[in-house]
Amino acid sequence: LGAAVRDEFTQASFDNDDGAAAWSGPWQEYGESDGPGSGAVAVLNDRKKCVSGNCLYVGNTASAGKGAGREVDLGSAVTAELGFVFSGSSEDAADKVNLEISSDGGATWTLLYAYTPGGRKFPQHRDITQYAASNTQIRFITGTAGSTGDFFVDDVEVTYTLPDGSGVTVALLDSGIAGHSDLGASSVLAHLDFTGSGSSEDDYGHGTHIAGIIAG
Repeated sequence: LGAAVRDEFTQASFDNDDGAAAWSGPWQEYGESDGPGSGAVAVLNDRKKCVSGNCLYVGNTASAGKGAGREVDLGSAVTAELGFVFSGSSEDAADKVNLEISSDGGATWTLLYAYTPGGRKFPQHRDITQYAASNTQIRFITGTAGSTGDFFVDDVEVTYTLPDGSGVTVALLDSGIAGHSDLGASSVLAHLDFTGSGSSEDDYGHGTHIAGIIAG
């Protein structure tokens, strides 16, 4: 089973939800708190740097540690991948924006990659399975002071898979299970009779119906 959270920045806002699943909350600013419309962290429209319409902007700041992060619930995820489109421009090769991830709600952070400006619209994909948690956070944050770089991030998406139920044993207490080709020995592992009738056959149909739902 697959699911995804996504932000295409369709609106100049920090709380877009463009995926089948929802983010745990909006983007949170680091180093400032003036909203998506202004400052070194904003949602801007740039036809050259954004995939289409708006995208997340981080840069042109006099201090390191400015950026934005967002949380996603990956507590049940079996696998997880982060994808986004990155572009930037700068005359200083020392300018960097860091992609960081946290598996404990932002208490600690791990650097995934330090991006330098240059180029246009590079798709990025990173396996983040090992950081999957109920409060996984990602953030883009400036790594150098006095940065004159302009960094743009668009189409941020976390895709993940969920357990499909295979390998799970379920105990069903009901009216029994009738013999059926879809409920063979590989699906029904054992029978127990609690009625004293000496049979686990289903005389009413309800147990067979529920067993079919469980077995898929």
